[in-house]
Amino acid sequence: NKLARELSLKENKVIATGGGTMIYLENIKYLSKNGIIICLWCSPEVIEKRLDQEKEQRPLLKDDYSLSKINYLLNKRKRVYEDYMLKVDTTNLSVDEVVHKIINIIMEKNIW
Repeated sequence: NKLARELSLKENKVIATGGGTMIYLENIKYLSKNGIIICLWCSPEVIEKRLDQEKEQRPLLKDDYSLSKINYLLNKRKRVYEDYMLKVDTTNLSVDEVVHKIINIIMEKNIW
């Protein structure tokens, strides 16, 4: 919460958090204070494939990055993600396509 509070004071910044950060409503309140929150969503199957390549960087999945664990975490977070933030489904998108979608959202919301 302290870090989210400090980051909420920043303007014109992109802040990338882990998905677990946003399950706390207080963090959402702080981080949406000066901007918007965009959730990068993906199908569990694609997440599993992506994590297979970078499992060492994901502490909650370090020992278990099975499809069932991914589904568990997504289901636990889904309601908060849907209720409090914009969502970009990255399942079938390239990095460039995701960037363009985010830029379009920022421009539509007249943020920068």
